[in-house]
Amino acid sequence: MCSYRLQLNASKTEVLRCASARRQSQLPFNPLAVGSDLVSPVSCVRDLGIFIDAELTMLQPVQNAAAQLIFKACRQDHIQPLLRRLHWLQMPERISFRLAVLVYRCFHGSAPGYLASETDLQRVLHLNARRRLRSSTTSALVIPRTVRSTIGDRTFLATAASVWNSLPESVRSSPSLQIFRCRLKTELFA
Repeated sequence: MCSYRLQLNASKTEVLRCASARRQSQLPFNPLAVGSDLVSPVSCVRDLGIFIDAELTMLQPVQNAAAQLIFKACRQDHIQPLLRRLHWLQMPERISFRLAVLVYRCFHGSAPGYLASETDLQRVLHLNARRRLRSSTTSALVIPRTVRSTIGDRTFLATAASVWNSLPESVRSSPSLQIFRCRLKTELFA
């Protein structure tokens, strides 16, 4: 801020700590020291006229509002046709899209180094105990066992493998990233 000759206005600055509803109670609610000023944490902030809450549950309503704004639609109009015309996936499908693209990139060596080197995505065909199963002829992934269903099932390895296995083989065996993304988006729209 100093290099751009900006000053912190502590009375207008807010800190938003994002976490799930379950984890919100575990976050510290102490003011954050920025230089000599203390900035208080809040549960909701407003940025460019959009309210963002600490649980980030406003993602789908923001997307819906953007679609309504683009088409100058009323709040009572159905949002699905607008999202389809824009060719926008809803948030759960968008998350699945991002995870599947990351898995594809991990297998083809174009994922970020920290992700590709540390992930342990295993194909079913690489396990000796499952080589005689029908699933060994597909590109299905092993879904790792997790200790805690609330946290463990949300890890990258578990969710990415689940999303990948839910895709048809015709999507998973795409020859290039561009074709994969196109087939994946078509599949998620269906």
